[in-house]
Amino acid sequence: MRTFQITISMPIYVLLIISILLGFACTPTYQSSRAYIPQHTEAKQLQVELGTDQADVSYSVTDNIQVNVGGLYSTSESEAKEVVNDVENINVETSTFAGGQVGVGYFTALNEKKTQVFSFNAGSAFQTWDFSREGDDLTVNTGYDNFSASVINPYAQMAFMFGRPTSNISFGLRYERPMFDFEDASGAPIENNSQPSLLNYMFHSKYEITGGLSFFGQFIYRDNLASDDMEDETYEVSSWNVYFGLSYAMGFSAPKEVPNKSETIEVENTDK
Repeated sequence: MRTFQITISMPIYVLLIISILLGFACTPTYQSSRAYIPQHTEAKQLQVELGTDQADVSYSVTDNIQVNVGGLYSTSESEAKEVVNDVENINVETSTFAGGQVGVGYFTALNEKKTQVFSFNAGSAFQTWDFSREGDDLTVNTGYDNFSASVINPYAQMAFMFGRPTSNISFGLRYERPMFDFEDASGAPIENNSQPSLLNYMFHSKYEITGGLSFFGQFIYRDNLASDDMEDETYEVSSWNVYFGLSYAMGFSAPKEVPNKSETIEVENTDK
């Protein structure tokens, strides 16, 4: 069964309303972290992005190289309806993600005003994922009903930015290969033969509010290239996500105006 999950960095009551509208997943759903797109144009620029469940920081050490770090903590609880022998039962599902990520990247401006920038970034996320399912009728307390997982998720991405680092539209592709190490509630290893291979299509928009402070939104469509190899009744991978948050930039200046040759006035100086 393929499930869809939407995660928005907004207050919990909004998440609850969205969950009611979309329905609850019947299978544990892995959600990779929000794709961070460093947006720099030159050296000594600091950029911070903050949502309710993830924070990222990047710094450009040279005119073409940047480093970034980030942290994630997200927890959710929902009720999953299950019908057994024509009797409707309700199970409470709790899912918690925590961890961080590190990366390094290259960027270069594609025009003189530095309003078109190409960037390449690579790194890895390190996460823990705890999932539990509880209910009056639930007797199974092993396997994918209750588990903990350590996740290493290396990634590589490229993106194009159009605009200024504090107000722009960006498009990008991100490849991820998450690797899981599962344990059940008793601490026994859980066999995992699923090997997701994720290609993320990213759209990122940012609007400057004032003085380097911006509001951003991000949409990701996530294609699991190995979906045919995923085992049933284990776990799923979220197919798309939407995020919102705030961004703050330091060391960013307005793009320099490049004179138009057709508008310049030539003065000829003649010696008498």
